[in-house]
Amino acid sequence: MLRVAVIGTGYVGLTTAVCLASKGHHVTCVDIDKTKIAKIKSGEPMIHEEGLEPLLKRVLEESLLDATSNLEDALPKADISFICVGTPSLEDGSIDTSYIYSASKQIGSALVQRDGYHVVVVKSTVVPGTTDDIVVPNLRASGKKLGAEVGVCTNPEFLREGSSVQDFLNPANSGIVIGELDTRSGDLMVNLYRDFDAPILRTGIREAEMIKYARNAYLAKDISFANELANVCEVLELDYLRVKQGMELDSRIGKGRFLDAGLGYGGSCFKKDIRGLMSIASKYGIDMKLLRAVEEVNQGQPLRVIQLAKKFIGALQGKKISVLGLAFKPGTDDVRESRGIAVARAFLKEGSKVVGYDPLAMKNANLILDSIEYAKTIEAALEGSDLCVIATELEEFRNWELYDRIPIIDGRRVLPLDNIPKGVRLASIGFGKRPLPSSG
Repeated sequence: MLRVAVIGTGYVGLTTAVCLASKGHHVTCVDIDKTKIAKIKSGEPMIHEEGLEPLLKRVLEESLLDATSNLEDALPKADISFICVGTPSLEDGSIDTSYIYSASKQIGSALVQRDGYHVVVVKSTVVPGTTDDIVVPNLRASGKKLGAEVGVCTNPEFLREGSSVQDFLNPANSGIVIGELDTRSGDLMVNLYRDFDAPILRTGIREAEMIKYARNAYLAKDISFANELANVCEVLELDYLRVKQGMELDSRIGKGRFLDAGLGYGGSCFKKDIRGLMSIASKYGIDMKLLRAVEEVNQGQPLRVIQLAKKFIGALQGKKISVLGLAFKPGTDDVRESRGIAVARAFLKEGSKVVGYDPLAMKNANLILDSIEYAKTIEAALEGSDLCVIATELEEFRNWELYDRIPIIDGRRVLPLDNIPKGVRLASIGFGKRPLPSSG
């Protein structure tokens, strides 16, 4: 058993803390937000993640997890500290490293009270060079000897919101990447993950930092490619789903949900990481044209819904539009870069009245978009609607009986197209086998 301090209790930090505690390590969560700390101690996570709350309650009962707002209470006892603070985008696309600087500075100060060897791990997503340029100097300032008394690693997270607990505990499909200052630093991390069944790749610190960006950029590229291809299929009256199936027969392509077509990607990671990667590349005179195009396609994809809507019901001024799904993906309450929110805003610009529904995300959606109505049920959202847009792949949206003669734009291919009820007016992105009805 190792003793671990986790600094930052967002979805990455809290998931990391709870999952490591479930493996028998003693973990202390650290956050300056005392409200978060109180909630964690009471077994109530402030984020929605499948399976997180019961696991948190279990490790609290087993005295494997604690929480504090004072880093100096946790770090002197810890063998490893994880930095899991946010790295939001700045206006120019570069990342804000102020939280990384602050956390590593505090760790450096607290290390003065620590006897014995300790490894500092950056789990936050940071561009290559951040750990070397910011974290290492703050650790040196502690007076501790790097390599002898203090180790440094980067350990990027590959967690999907909504399933982060399962992803952390079952990393076989993503692997574990450890960027290490030296062999001793990496060895302690390998020991931490000894009970996880997954391949471990040990690299230099900067290579591990780049791997996180490379993965997200690659996946975002696939999504934008799929969406652009689906748009072409639609106007040619082809079914993109069949085209996708044909692509997947090629072993060089394989099967993957990132070739699904729809409204584009959302969430905090893809856009931020693409912008961060382009920003650091530009500092060295490299223009990442492909990634610029990836983001351009993604930003324009929700506007396809407006084009389809006008073909359905004509002018949108004054029409009631129901938007089902406001989180950026199913199973989470996170609305950052939500395509459902983007669609709602696009209809508002057209003068439409918008009513939104989401089983988890309406409270968060209202914080950033208070100019639409929010319905407590799907039925209430659809009542009197001139058009419905399905913006996330929730199972509860798959029932044809819900829509009862309401024109539907299925932005996620949720509805089963092999069983379309007679008289239904439906459009799906990437599905053009049936001509769209005219507004007349």
